[in-house]
Amino acid sequence: MNIQFMTQSYRLQKAFEAPPAKSASGTPRPAQTGKSSESVEISSSSQSVQKVSDTIKALPEVRIELVDKIRERIKNNDYPIAVRFDNALEKMHGAGIL
Repeated sequence: MNIQFMTQSYRLQKAFEAPPAKSASGTPRPAQTGKSSESVEISSSSQSVQKVSDTIKALPEVRIELVDKIRERIKNNDYPIAVRFDNALEKMHGAGIL
């Protein structure tokens, strides 16, 4: 699994999360209920973006600070990669990922 991809995906997800809508007084607006007779068509590229967004939301939260610390330890040859790598592979194999 590519940690850098997951880190970038997590940052991308956070960048696209919209804050709740607020009224003029600054308080959150209640969600609208009821049916509308209006319809909207979503382009295929928008649907693709939505699929990516849904996939990112389904990913476990990444603790970026921890990833950066481990990455630095690996660069400095101060991280027991072989043992941890073997353990990770065993867990992934047991979970049916590999």
